[in-house]
Amino acid sequence: MKNAAKNIFNKMKFLETNNSENRVNMIENKITFQDAWVAWENGEKFPVAFFGDSTYDGYNTTGWIGNSIGTDHEPPNVFTTYLQDLIRKHTNSKIARIYNAGFSGQIAQWGYKNIDAIFSGIYSDVKMVGIGFGINDRIGKVSTKDYKEKFRGDIENIIKWCYSKDIQPFLLTTQATIEPGTIDYNLYPYRTSENINSVANRVKKELAKKYGIDLIDLNYYTEKFLANNKLYKLKDIIPDNLHFIDSGHKFESEVIFAHFCPRVIMINNDKPLILDFSSQNIKSSIPSDKISYENNLLNLWYNNYNFKSYAYYDKGNKHNILAQDFIIFNMENDMNVYTVQINSGKDHETNLCLSDEKKPYVVINDKKLVLQDTFKQYYFEEALMYRLIKKYSLKFGLNTMQLYTGNNNKVSAVGFYIKKEVPNCSSKISFIQKLDGVESKNSVIPYSYKNYFNNNVLFKLKLDTNIEDYKDLIIPIFDTVNSGIFLNLKDTVLELCTYKREKLEIDNIEDYMEIASVDIGVSSKSIVETGIYIEISEMSIKVFMDIKEEPIIDYYTNGKILGSGTFANFVKVPEADGNDYAIVYIDVLCNL
Repeated sequence: MKNAAKNIFNKMKFLETNNSENRVNMIENKITFQDAWVAWENGEKFPVAFFGDSTYDGYNTTGWIGNSIGTDHEPPNVFTTYLQDLIRKHTNSKIARIYNAGFSGQIAQWGYKNIDAIFSGIYSDVKMVGIGFGINDRIGKVSTKDYKEKFRGDIENIIKWCYSKDIQPFLLTTQATIEPGTIDYNLYPYRTSENINSVANRVKKELAKKYGIDLIDLNYYTEKFLANNKLYKLKDIIPDNLHFIDSGHKFESEVIFAHFCPRVIMINNDKPLILDFSSQNIKSSIPSDKISYENNLLNLWYNNYNFKSYAYYDKGNKHNILAQDFIIFNMENDMNVYTVQINSGKDHETNLCLSDEKKPYVVINDKKLVLQDTFKQYYFEEALMYRLIKKYSLKFGLNTMQLYTGNNNKVSAVGFYIKKEVPNCSSKISFIQKLDGVESKNSVIPYSYKNYFNNNVLFKLKLDTNIEDYKDLIIPIFDTVNSGIFLNLKDTVLELCTYKREKLEIDNIEDYMEIASVDIGVSSKSIVETGIYIEISEMSIKVFMDIKEEPIIDYYTNGKILGSGTFANFVKVPEADGNDYAIVYIDVLCNL
């Protein structure tokens, strides 16, 4: 790899001499981000430098002292230092180096004039150089054409110099700024964010294509960070409209790390994500022959987040081992992480341990979270099954997630489920009895995750039906694998009843038993057509006609609802005939 960049430079000169239109697209043997990563994993230093202006130097960050040529510049809260720490943490290299070659107030032309001095001495062993600049280069230009041509020439000179010195160049677009309009048009006519992006960043993209070199579009990621992240206010990222402070530099380091580390999983939309043992980006200490594939007991009928693999076995010792390790780069807000816990069930010899010190746990962004066993045997005694536990909300940027077995003899591991939080959502289910007597069931978003809940939840339920008052109309409000509680509407009465399920068919329920009821004096179906509210917590189920008034049903569960279930995932009319129909609308008002 030593002569790779020089070979590229020689080939480039040959192609330029032959005036080949696609000369640099044909360049081979370049040094890549993957080359850097595998070198660090091999314990090597493999220095990578970042060459730019004050946004590289770290101006305005905590503890910053301006850079000068010939020094090993390591400001404590700049993206280069954060990046070096990340690389050392996730590789075997304790000597991996990221060089900071940022100089406040400078432009690419100055950088090229001083490049020999900058990359000599301490930085002479650099392998790759990330080329920045572009922000200050707009100052003093007489036109955008002048800006573009001079900047393009300067960056191209730096690229060629790198190749001549056996150094691999790559490009970075500028950090986003908040400069919608210039403060002094006569003095600084092009001092706007738009000019940087339309000129300097476009030049870099063109040169990356021309020379076949990598480009990190830092402007794209930092613009999203400024506009969309909920963690920081703008004044806590870019107080002077131009320079990022510590929080912004930390995010930049995560962006760059995600481009170097090949196993980072990128989330740039709000689609649900399942991470289990089938992921190609997992690290795990669990042998492959211990992985089990899906089966009917684990992938329950009311779930739409089916995991394809899991590990459940006796490991023969009580060593704590790493079951799963993932790295996520997230560009969305309100993405929640749910972990999965397996309940062993009464028919299995090994139950999950009782001590927190021995239980499985997850570590998300260095925060340890024990997987508490909150299953109650009354509801979950039969099946080897799992449930989701909301543990964390991903931050905007880089996130790490590990699952450990705990100090017990059992490996009980499934994976992570990542889903955007929807604070107020709705779904619809229906029952229709056709003329030929065949029931037709339709669920809009069937068995929806929206109707899945863990512990505390408030639903609004509305009904559209032609079913007569004297007929039972059953809507489950807490449904699990083999039992649950339903709301029955009949005549003027609202009933809460328990039930059991002998088979996994969704509406195969029997052994009804009333546990609470209220006579409201008018048609119960008509009341629900207006809308009722149902609150489910660890200790009670409450039914309200008006959320501001006292509940009409307040049933104390004695803790038996602790855990999770689904709400209104089917409608049952035992005596349906003709063209009977019932459509239930569900709004999730609060899900904690």
